[in-house]
Amino acid sequence: MAKRILACVLTLCLLGCTTTRAVERMENATLSALKPGDHVIVEMVSDDTLELTVRSADNDTLRGIAPDGRLWEIPMRLITSVQRAEMNHEREFAPGRTLGLGFLTYVTLMILGGMALSKGIKDAIDDHDN
Repeated sequence: MAKRILACVLTLCLLGCTTTRAVERMENATLSALKPGDHVIVEMVSDDTLELTVRSADNDTLRGIAPDGRLWEIPMRLITSVQRAEMNHEREFAPGRTLGLGFLTYVTLMILGGMALSKGIKDAIDDHDN
């Protein structure tokens, strides 16, 4: 049980490093809202889905690079929708989150310590009785 609690706490500690958020899903919109460097997922009329990093975009064509290094030039008429994702690599200090996580860690460690102490006392009493 204690190992499971510790694993859950450690998992929660590791979740906040990088955030990927779907910012905008553009359907029947102009591609000019995209900027070079934007990470997008393009759904095409042919039901294909492409993941691209935008090189350039205008109202007629989207140009980008796939993760495998291939260059793509896709006319607007072949695109059903574009989903832009925002990668937030900057870590901002959040006092509330930091204090909350510290408090949660403290409480968890106190519970685990209490469980270990009570088990040790119980084992000592059992050994003494025998």
